[in-house]
Amino acid sequence: MYARPIAPLIVCLVVVAACQAPRSNRTVPVQPAYFPAAEVCSYPASGPGKLFNRLSEGTWTLSDPTAPTGVFRCSGGTSVVQLFGDGNSTVEVEYIATGVEKGAEIVSLTYIAAGTHPIPNESTFRRAFGNLVSAIALRGLGSATPELFKKKLENLASYSRPGERFTENFDIGRGFISLTREASPNEIKVYVKIFPDIALKLE
Repeated sequence: MYARPIAPLIVCLVVVAACQAPRSNRTVPVQPAYFPAAEVCSYPASGPGKLFNRLSEGTWTLSDPTAPTGVFRCSGGTSVVQLFGDGNSTVEVEYIATGVEKGAEIVSLTYIAAGTHPIPNESTFRRAFGNLVSAIALRGLGSATPELFKKKLENLASYSRPGERFTENFDIGRGFISLTREASPNEIKVYVKIFPDIALKLE
């Protein structure tokens, strides 16, 4: 005697569930993250002391108008600074930021110490470079580099040999950093790339 009222109720529940199901499958588009165009060219100024004050300080400018989305980078500034040079050996640091009009999609830093003779205080320059990377990470990602990153940067014995590049990633804030190190008797190279979004690991 109670079967009749239950049947319409079941039908109603099925209809309601069918109407609501598409809503649960909807996805909200994820907006890509960028390093702000108005700030990224001045990131090196966050580095230690006055060593890197001359690095970059350009303006965010369209550099390749033929690209489908337009390639922007810091232009009009100084992309490379020499920390040491004596005619036989040099220590240089390069800073490059590239992206689209809204901002940078990647920030790249390179440290190269090269020469035919040992470089006085080379490890000090390399440590300063690490501090620069950490300062940029703090400004761009909201967190400084972890201690493990610093230890790997300073431990020259753990560097790869030329041609045997090994890249390690470190999650920092909302993004991540990739670190590649290699060393030979006459040259030390460190490549750092800073990404504004951890999702870029999957691309």
